[in-house]
Amino acid sequence: KIEYGDIIELNNVYGNVQMHANDAFRYNHDGGSGQIQVQCWTAPRDNSNYFIVKGADGDETKNGVVKSGDTIRLVHMTSMANLHSHN
Repeated sequence: KIEYGDIIELNNVYGNVQMHANDAFRYNHDGGSGQIQVQCWTAPRDNSNYFIVKGADGDETKNGVVKSGDTIRLVHMTSMANLHSHN
C-alpha cells in the first residue's frame, strides 16, 4: 500500500531501471519552463530517484492510503519539482 506523504521510487520492472530526475538538468534557458529532466536510470540509487506522494492539489496535510482512481501529485524529493506527464 502507498500512503500520502510516502517517499517512493518508480521502477520499470521490464527494463530494470529507475525513474531519475536531476536538478542539474533544469530548463532555465531564456523562455525555458524551469522544469527538470526525468529519465530512466540504471546507475546506483541516490536521492534523485525518490518522489513524495501528495494530494492532487499538493496538499501536504492529506493522509491515508492512496486508493485506485485517486489523482495524486508526485514531487521530486531533492528539487521539489512536480512530476509532469504529457500526451
